[in-house]
Amino acid sequence: MEFTYRARTKAGETESGVVASATRQEALLDLRSRGLTPVAISEKRAGWSSFNSIVTSIFSVSLLEKITFLKNLTVMLRAGLSLPRALQILTAQTKRGRFNEILTHVTNDVRSGKALSEAFARYPNEFGPLYISMIQVGESSGGLDKNLEYLVGYLRRDYELMKKTKGALTYPIVVMVALVIVVILMFTFILPKLTATFTELKVDLPFTTRVLIAVVNIFSHYYYLVILGLVGLVVGMRVFSRTSNGRKILHKIYLTMPIIGPAAKKLNLARFTLTLSSLLNSSMPIVEAVKIAGRSMTNMYYARASLRAAEKVKSGTPLSNALEADPKLFPDLMVQMIRVGEESGSVESILNELNVFYEEELDEFIKNLSSIIEPVMVIAIGVVVGFMALALITPIYSISQNA
Repeated sequence: MEFTYRARTKAGETESGVVASATRQEALLDLRSRGLTPVAISEKRAGWSSFNSIVTSIFSVSLLEKITFLKNLTVMLRAGLSLPRALQILTAQTKRGRFNEILTHVTNDVRSGKALSEAFARYPNEFGPLYISMIQVGESSGGLDKNLEYLVGYLRRDYELMKKTKGALTYPIVVMVALVIVVILMFTFILPKLTATFTELKVDLPFTTRVLIAVVNIFSHYYYLVILGLVGLVVGMRVFSRTSNGRKILHKIYLTMPIIGPAAKKLNLARFTLTLSSLLNSSMPIVEAVKIAGRSMTNMYYARASLRAAEKVKSGTPLSNALEADPKLFPDLMVQMIRVGEESGSVESILNELNVFYEEELDEFIKNLSSIIEPVMVIAIGVVVGFMALALITPIYSISQNA
């Protein structure tokens, strides 16, 4: 969820903005880790703010743009260019727009003596806690270029993971949209001509036919209200999904739905292991790494479970034991492998192997998705066509019998 805040900087200036976090307490900790003193913080409400966030997301900087920028920055730093000079060149090469404006401000901040992580922290929507933390570790250890390389590797693998997932959902969504359009057109323009004939006969019609005529009348006379209703439903669901209660309900459904639930868990486990292994490889302390991995999770149940695990690890509990407390989210296979990694001192490599395993499992699901969805869609289409055939043929059969 998102929180709006007002805070004071170390220089005594007032700063305001939006921070994304699973809980209010985590949002406060995030602000303090940036060197800010929170003055006021509240959950961002749905409504006009949600509409604004939708508009902002449309014009936000794409992940591919950020990957390209960070990759080029890494190459330039390794070539011996100073950070301000590298930023200046990349800003000049970036097309005019939102990202160019951000990079211009970042370049000016770095020139004035601010660290790159501090300059990025001004734009939490574009550069989240994971970016800031990995860069901070690189700055403090003197290996900024190395950590930027880790960050680029993580972002690229995460981009490919999400791309494959979205690609798998494209086919069923396109088919469903096409089906809805065909049904609307039939009920609006074709079926009214057929049902008008039954109405003119003034005979007792079967229940299915009366239902069909009522639905056709709604579509033919109030089609604009049907379209507005569908648009309102989509927008309403979008706004609802951005509220705290909406996210809680929808994220629970994603994890418990047949077919979709196991895939959603594999996706979250793949992202968690990928993020955590990347952060640990960048020499980040495990407590901070687990916290940031939790904040980067899109499912709030995984985010909260990760943050709970981070608190247990902070108190001295091994990561495997901390994750074992949520067996519905973190399977026994994952817990046991991490335990082996803890005993052998190779947690990073074990997490990387787990990430490869869950990505392969997800790939297999994506390959089989069409064979799973096609029968379901055939059944759905069959039910609609069967109902329409029954409603149209039954009165014709009755009339012919009485003639």
